[in-house]
Amino acid sequence: MTEISPLPFPERPELQAAFDRANALYNAMTPAEQARMRQRQRRSFVRAEIGFGSDADEAAYRAALARGDTEEMARLDAESKERIAAFVARFPEQDNA
Repeated sequence: MTEISPLPFPERPELQAAFDRANALYNAMTPAEQARMRQRQRRSFVRAEIGFGSDADEAAYRAALARGDTEEMARLDAESKERIAAFVARFPEQDNA
């Protein structure tokens, strides 16, 4: 099994404890379970990045937020939802478990 490299959190014992629990759970998985988890994490990452859009999309949203332009923010949110819907339609999950 692949073991996650430990990261020391000596100044944050609660983070170290959470990391240790996650590491133990990961190491208790079968290789097939680990592979499935990694695939789902990849999918989640790609979906999020598609939702964020390009650097220009992110800059436009930040600018609209800074000036309180709720109409522009709504338009950009709608575009983000369209990109995500296109991704989900093009790459449906193989299982929903």
